[in-house]
Amino acid sequence: MRHLAKVAEKGHETGMTPRNVAIVWAPNLLRCKELEVGGVAALQGVGVQAVVTEFLVCYTDLIFCDRLPNISLPPIQGTNIYFFFF
Repeated sequence: MRHLAKVAEKGHETGMTPRNVAIVWAPNLLRCKELEVGGVAALQGVGVQAVVTEFLVCYTDLIFCDRLPNISLPPIQGTNIYFFFF
C-alpha cells in the first residue's frame, strides 16, 4: 500500500492520481467471488472497492503507522462533546 501511495504522490506528473491507482488496483486488492459473476452488482461492487482503496491510498501513512498522532477535533456544534484521538 505504501508503494501505491508513493505512485499516487507523483499523480500530477504521471496521471496516476489516488483515484486512478484505486481504480486499477482495487479489483486485485479487494477480490470477492461474488463480483466475479458479473452483472450490475459486480459493477457496483467494483465502485465500492475503488472508494475503499482510494481511502487506503490517501491515508496510508496514518492507517499503517506504528503510532497514531495526537489529534483533537473541535466540539460538535451545539454540544460540549469533544473528540480526542491518541
